[in-house]
Amino acid sequence: MSLVLDVLFFAAAALFSLFLRCQIAKHKLSIRRIALLELALYDVHYAGTLYEGTYQFDFNASCVYIRFHWPRRPNPKWMTFTAKDVLYKSSTADLSTSTLSTEAWFFPKLFGQTAGPWLNVTLADFRIRVFGSDRTPYCVKRLRANLVGAVLDGEVLQCDDFGSSIRFAGITESAVESERDPDGDGVDEHPERSSGTVPQDGPYEEHVAQAKVNGAAHDSLADNDGHIKTIRHPMKELHPVSSIGREQDEVRISAYARGLALNSEGRVYRFETVDAQLRRNWTANRGSFVMIARESRWVKVPWSYEIQATTSFWTQLLSSVLQFPFDLVHVFNYPMSTVNLYIPRADITFDNFRIRDAELIPQSISLVEEKLVKSNVEWQDLFTDVLANVMIGYCRCKAC
Repeated sequence: MSLVLDVLFFAAAALFSLFLRCQIAKHKLSIRRIALLELALYDVHYAGTLYEGTYQFDFNASCVYIRFHWPRRPNPKWMTFTAKDVLYKSSTADLSTSTLSTEAWFFPKLFGQTAGPWLNVTLADFRIRVFGSDRTPYCVKRLRANLVGAVLDGEVLQCDDFGSSIRFAGITESAVESERDPDGDGVDEHPERSSGTVPQDGPYEEHVAQAKVNGAAHDSLADNDGHIKTIRHPMKELHPVSSIGREQDEVRISAYARGLALNSEGRVYRFETVDAQLRRNWTANRGSFVMIARESRWVKVPWSYEIQATTSFWTQLLSSVLQFPFDLVHVFNYPMSTVNLYIPRADITFDNFRIRDAELIPQSISLVEEKLVKSNVEWQDLFTDVLANVMIGYCRCKAC
C-alpha cells in the first residue's frame, strides 16, 4: 500500500511541476510538445530525488506515444506503448535503449497469446552501466538473481556450445631477457643469432669463446641440429621480466555460451549468444565485469497440468473474469511476473565489480546447504571436518 501511495504522490508532484514549470517536492517534469491527436509527447525530461536526497535520477525520451487497438481473437492486443531514445541516469547506474515497446493484451491466457503475463516488453539496443557492484539497482539485482538461480537450480533445455578460460597477466615471467647493447640504444649486438644456426667464424665466435672463459655462457651453445640455445650476455645478469610489467598483475575470467535455454519455476530463459568477462587487477584492487547477450528472451510457460487440463471456452472466460481482480493486485506486488521480456541485444557493464558481490557465490552456498539438509548431513560438521583435514595435511607437508 505504501508503494502505491508513493507512486501517486510522485505522479501528482510531476504533474504540478509540469503546469507550474517549477520544481515540486524535488521533482520536475518538462515536455517540449504535447500532441493530443497523436497521443504523443515529445522531448520528455523528468528529474527527481528520492530517499531523502541520497538517490537522484534523470529520465529523458525523445518521443513517447500510445496506440489503442481493437482486440481480436488472433491478436488480442488493446494497447501499445512506445518510447524512443530513452536515457535514464541515476546515482547508481545508467540505462539506455533506442526503443522501448510494450504491448498490452486482453485476457492473454484465455486467447492463448501468453501463459499469463499481460505485457510483452521489447528493449532494443539495451545498455546498462552500473558504477559499483555494491550499489546494484534493484531491477538489475532481481534479474541477476533469477538468472543465477535458473543456472544453479533450473533445468538446462539446450546448450549448443559452452566454454570458459582463465588468463593471468603480469604473473608469468619470460624465460630469457632480450639482449641489447650496454649503451641502451636498442640494437642487438649479435643480429646473426636470428638465423637459427651457429656461425662458424667471425666476431660472434670470438665473443662466445670469451663468454666461456668468463663462465657466463651455458656449457652447450647449440643442439644436434645446430639451433641456438639460450645464451647469456657475458657482462650482465639475466633478469626475468614480465610481458606487461609486475605492476599490472591481473586475472581475466571469460565464459561464453551459444544456444542456451534454461527452465526455472515456469520461466524459460533463452539466449542465442552470451559472452562475459571478469577482470580483476590485484595491484589496484579493482575489478570490472562485462556481459553481452543477443536474442534474449524471458518468457513464462504454462505448467504441465495447465496443458493437460481441457475446459470449455465459456468456463475459461468466467475464470478469467473472476481472476482479474487478483491479477491486478499481483501486478502491484510482483510487477515482473506479469511481463514477457525480449531484448535483441544487451550490454551490461560494471565499472567496479567485487567478487563477493556476485550473486553466484551466495546462491551457490545456499544451494549446497539445501542439498546437505535434504541429505540429512550437518553442513557445520562437514565444514569442520574439511578444515581439520586441510590443517592436518598442511602439518604433514611441513614435517616432511
